[in-house]
Parts: sequence; C-alpha cells; structure tokens
Amino acid sequence: MTALPAFADSNSVTDLRLALGATVCIGPLSATSYTDAQGTANGGGANFAVLNGAVNATQVVYLAFNSSAFHATFSSSFPQGATFPGKFKLCATNPSTTNNTRISMSLTTN
Repeated sequence: MTALPAFADSNSVTDLRLALGATVCIGPLSATSYTDAQGTANGGGANFAVLNGAVNATQVVYLAFNSSAFHATFSSSFPQGATFPGKFKLCATNPSTTNNTRISMSLTTN
C-alpha cells in the first residue's frame, strides 16, 4: 500500500491574461512541512516569486526572472531558506512587452 500525501491547501490560476506590468498573487497558504510552487507563461515569460514567512508571506525565498516555466519545492527537511511552519504566497509579474501574457500557476502546501 502506498501512502499518499495529504495536502492542507492548494490554489491555482489557469490561463490568466496578465497586462503589461501587472502582478497577480495566490495565497497566502499555511504549510507545516511541504510546499510545491510552479508556473508557466507565454510570450516573453513572467517574473515568478515565492514568498514565505512564519506569520506573513513577505520574505522572498525563490525568484525566476523572465521565465517561461518554473517549479520549486520546499520542505521542512530541505527548506532552502523557507520557514516551517509558515505561510507561502506565489506571485507572477508581466515584465515583458507582450500584453496579456498568459499565466498559469499553482501553489500546494501541507
């Protein structure tokens, strides 16, 4: 029998059109031991940021500039600068000259 992870919370946006210079965020979500963040963007890509903190998700723990795709995981055993338990938020900004950049991203915690 295989144990499946129990997720405390998740949030996502799919095929969202992001105007020039606009930013969209999902979260904050509470995490006790694990967080998975990922996103994609067309055109010139997007700037993705994962934010974290014990009480509020205000500290940047991951940045991907002008990225067409990214995937980052954080865990209490390999936190990569993140605080557990804590809050996580994922943001995407359209820095390109492409108006209405298509963004998809998801944030999952447990």
